[in-house]
Amino acid sequence: MRLLRHIIDALDLSVYSYVKPGAIHRFSLQDDDLHRYVRVLTSSIHSYLSAAELGELVARGSLSFPSLDIGRLITQSISSSLRWLDRIYTVELHLTLLPSVTAISYAFAVDKAAPLSTFRKAILNILSSSSVKDSLEVYNIIKDLPVLTPVISELGITEGYLRVNSMNLYNLYITLGRRLLPIDVLVNKLDIIIGMSNKFLKTYYETLDYNIASVAAYIDGLEKVFDTRIKVDLAKGRTAINELLKIDKDLKSKGKDFNEMIPLLNISILLSLCILESN
Repeated sequence: MRLLRHIIDALDLSVYSYVKPGAIHRFSLQDDDLHRYVRVLTSSIHSYLSAAELGELVARGSLSFPSLDIGRLITQSISSSLRWLDRIYTVELHLTLLPSVTAISYAFAVDKAAPLSTFRKAILNILSSSSVKDSLEVYNIIKDLPVLTPVISELGITEGYLRVNSMNLYNLYITLGRRLLPIDVLVNKLDIIIGMSNKFLKTYYETLDYNIASVAAYIDGLEKVFDTRIKVDLAKGRTAINELLKIDKDLKSKGKDFNEMIPLLNISILLSLCILESN
């Protein structure tokens, strides 16, 4: 399936493209396990195949958004990763990418002429059309993950809280977004992801270089999310790389960590790769 190839390529570019100041990249010295993102994806690749298939089924009218059972699919992806890996450090990848894959699959099946606009509507429909059952399924698997247990406790999310307030996945994501940046951007600031995709496409058309386009998209998102200005002419080749390496070293020496941008970059590049193929 072509979409599956784009999913893998997008993650590869998101992780290994260089140099992304403050985040992981091919020449990172502080990050010794770049492959952890890839392993999280490949350990549950069947869930992403299912997500893509569901998007097409909705586009054909064989399913509706409320009948997607998206909570079960997200839970399935996390469970699969847990079976193959000791622990998941990047669970936000599943929480954001899986519904996005369904939305992208739907968008390109419905409207190749304006997929970004359709994607925007689809991702919100997928989350808001979910049920309390979906949010409970996701809650019950993430509440015991060491990386999220403190967050869930701090936010006061419990099974009773979800039931009493009739919270679906959209409501759960809104709450989690108070502490988890990738989820916050997905549900509240989707324009940032769309903008990153547009930046990737513009840069790629100018340079025909996937690496430069990925870095440009990352910087575009970084500036909007963290209000961090990075002024480097990426067209300068090795000079630009050296400048970015200096900025990266400086940011990390100050304790800055922008790896939360990786799931967002991943979605934006996936959108871009699908658009490039459709043109």
